[in-house]
This record gives sequence, structure tokens and C-alpha cells, in this order.
Amino acid sequence: MRRRKRQNVVLVPFILAIILVVLLILDKNEVSLFKKKPTASTNQNNHVSVTTTIHPTQLPTTTPEPTQEPLPTSSPTKIPTATPTPTSSPTPTTTPTPKPTESDVDKPTTKPTDPSQNTNDMEDGMGEAKINVLYRQDGDEYSLIADGNTHSLLILNRQDGSIRDTGYSFHQKYTQPNSYIGPIIGYKNNHFIFIADKQIVISDGVTENTLVTLNDDISNEVNLSPVVQSENRILLCFEEKAMYLIDCRNFSVETYNEEYSENYLVLTDEYFSFSTRHRIPAGPYYQFLYTGDNGKSNVLAMIGEIQEYTVDIDNNFVTIKADDVYQLNLKTQEISTTKKLDKERTLYLPVFADGILEGLTDIRFINRNSNNEQVVLRLLPFSYNASCYYSSYYNTFFFTFYLPEKANLLPGSAGSFSIIDTSIISLRENKFIRDSSVKELLYSGQTSIGDGEIYLLERYETLSNESVAFEIVYAWIPIEGSTHAYQLYLYVPRGEDYRTYLELVKQLL
Repeated sequence: MRRRKRQNVVLVPFILAIILVVLLILDKNEVSLFKKKPTASTNQNNHVSVTTTIHPTQLPTTTPEPTQEPLPTSSPTKIPTATPTPTSSPTPTTTPTPKPTESDVDKPTTKPTDPSQNTNDMEDGMGEAKINVLYRQDGDEYSLIADGNTHSLLILNRQDGSIRDTGYSFHQKYTQPNSYIGPIIGYKNNHFIFIADKQIVISDGVTENTLVTLNDDISNEVNLSPVVQSENRILLCFEEKAMYLIDCRNFSVETYNEEYSENYLVLTDEYFSFSTRHRIPAGPYYQFLYTGDNGKSNVLAMIGEIQEYTVDIDNNFVTIKADDVYQLNLKTQEISTTKKLDKERTLYLPVFADGILEGLTDIRFINRNSNNEQVVLRLLPFSYNASCYYSSYYNTFFFTFYLPEKANLLPGSAGSFSIIDTSIISLRENKFIRDSSVKELLYSGQTSIGDGEIYLLERYETLSNESVAFEIVYAWIPIEGSTHAYQLYLYVPRGEDYRTYLELVKQLL
């Protein structure tokens, strides 16, 4: 009996040890001897298996951009969907959403996109491309679209998605978007403005109206540069030849058949100012300032080349930086600056910089032989015109005469009138044109601008690549008390009598 008890004492700890080992193994393998209800857990190592039926699904994508209304064709089209692709692992069924194309997204401007990407093509239910959106301008209820496939301008109703052909087409050069402006110009006061078939057209989304048919001298390609806008007006400039100012409050149009320079164009709802840019041969640039109103331009001044300018819309002032700093009052059309002008530089308009006035039909100058600096104005014969070069270096003016109807009988210009400083300019005998010879003294005595003399000279000039002798009617009138003198001369056209031109010189003096 004692022996059996000793055996039990030995076996019990052994059995307990075996049971403990078994329990440890079961615990390691996560096997429970008792059924438990599943509970939620934040431990990532705990999993709940869910068995589902396998369905074809679209490959997972990143979060798609929000889709907007698609551009339909003539009848609303379906949004193209991607073909679902079955996956090898079971996942919950998802609804595929295609990434919106560029034509689906409302564009705030008419900036063209790269046509090679084909993201602008609208497709119908059969997958056939219908509309290639090259340009788009969105309005409140409608959008204006330039279709690259048909060169048509289309109206999209943004409420029901319908599309209407306006019946207008644009030039083929716009099918390759680049630096060109157009054909869609903009949107103001619930109206679109666009260019088609050499016409400026407006549309409210329902009907179109032609505002302007462009001038014949504007090329068929219609090079528009630039477009300037104020709150209610748009200025369209074409090939530096013409400008059309559209008031979108009443859709009136002002036409300016003027040249213009792109470096200065000022537009407000009430005022318009522009400039033209010119250059002295082998010299600096200069510019004329203008204002425009009701289709009429008014030249204000000649200044140096414009570097920059700023517009104060509230006070109607433009500050211009050129050879000096100028301030233009748009309301009064007055120009102020620190530069002081001689009286002779104000006879046609304020001439603040060196430059040339062209197309003159009269000559204007100061009689420096009078005590009160009397202004002299002489009309030119109908067949003549003149240009006037103002020079700061010589502190004087140079008129050049032209006789277009007899240009082939003259050596370039028809003559000249200026004030000569004999201390600077070298003359023969300190009076006559260099390389000339005196043939005859025609007159000596009083003129309207002082005592003077008129001569008949001869000088060889080039005509048709030949050296030809020309007669010149030449007047010389010294300015008292100085080294200056008035010099006026006219070439006698080949084969004509000099006496006709002698009478003309007397009329001018």
C-alpha cells in the first residue's frame, strides 16, 4: 500500500507536466478548447475571413478627379466608360469611374491645348470622334467651342448639354494652336466675341450678329495682335493696320484705320490712347502719342521711345517713361513734363524728342529776323508735300520737299528748307551747297524774313544710276547778329524751265 502511494506521488507531477506542455502548444497555435463568440479588435494580427462571390472589377486607381458635364455632340452623348477587368483576388464590387478628359473640364480661358494628345475629342456611344475642342470659352449658360475637326464654331448649352452649329468657321491656321490670338476673343456682358471669315461676330448663345467686316487690306489669315480689355470694352488690333473698339454695353464699334505700336495701348471704359513707333534713319526711335474717340484719332505729341507706362484709372492719368517722364491727362488730353520746349518745336504739335513729321502740306517756322519771333506759315503747292526733321544736335529743323508726280525726273527729294549754322556745317564760300556751281544771280533784296539772295545753281546728282546735271533755284537769307541763315532750294525737274520754280521760291519767302 505504501508502495502504491509512492508511485502516485511520482506519476501525478509527471502527468501534470505533460498537460502543461500540451496547453502551451495549443496556446501557441491559437487553438481554443472552447468555442467563443468573435469580438472586434484593433490588433492588426487578428483577421476575420469573409467569403464573397468573385465579380469582374476595374483595376483599382487613385482617387479620381471630380467629373464635370461632358461635351456632347449634336445630341447628348454618353460619358465613355472603361471596360472592367477581372482581378485574381476577391474584392468587393466597385463601380468604375473614368478620369475626366480635358474636354470634360470647364476651361476658364480660351488658351489652346496640344492637339496631339487627343484628350479634347468628344466621343459618342459608338466611340467615333465627333468634336475636337481646340478652344473653349465658358459663359454663364453657354460655352463657345472651336471644333478642330470641322473648323466650326459651336455653342454648347450648359444646362441640357445640346450643341448648336453657329454656321461660322475659323481660319485653318488656328488648327495648330500657338501664339496666335483667336478665333475666340472673349466673353463680356453675356455675349461671346469671336472672329470668323474675316468678320467680328457676337453671340448671346442663341443668335449671332456680325459687328464688323474687316478691311480688304487685312490678310485672309487675320493676324490679330493684341487684344486689350477694360471692364466693358474690348480693343481688337489687326496687323498694325487697323483697330476696332467694341463697347459691350451697347455693342457699338469704333473703327480706327491707323497704324499702332504694341508697346503702348491704353483702354478704359471712357478713354482710349495709343501710339505709333518710328525711327530716324540710322538713329533712335521716337513715338507719336494719340487719343481716340468715336473713330477719330488726335495726335498729341512726339516723345522718345516708350519704355514703360502705368494707368491710373480712377484719376484718368497715364504716366509714361520714355526719354523723359510724361503724364497724360486722358480727360483733358494734356501732357505735362519737366522738359521745356522752344517755340519752334510747338508749331505743329509738342515735339519733345528728335524725330520726323511726315505728310505736311505747309511749312511753319519762326522769323528770327523779327523782334517778336513771328510765326511764319506757308502753304505748299498741291503737288508738293514735305517732312520736317527736328534735331537737338543742330538745334534746328530740316524740311524736305517731295514732288511725287515727277519723282522720276528728280534725284530723290525735290528740295529742302532749314536754318544752317555756318560754324558747324561746311558750305562752299560759306553760302552755297557743296559740289555746286553758280550759274546766275536771280534776285537780291528784301524778303518776308529778311534781306537775301536767290541764285541758279548747277549740281551733278545720280539719276537712274547715271550722273546728271540738275539746275537748282537756291535762296540764302542770313539771320542778323548770328552765324545762322535760312537756306531754301528746289530742284528743277529734268527738261523743265527753272522760272516756274523761281516763282515758287518767292512765294514761300
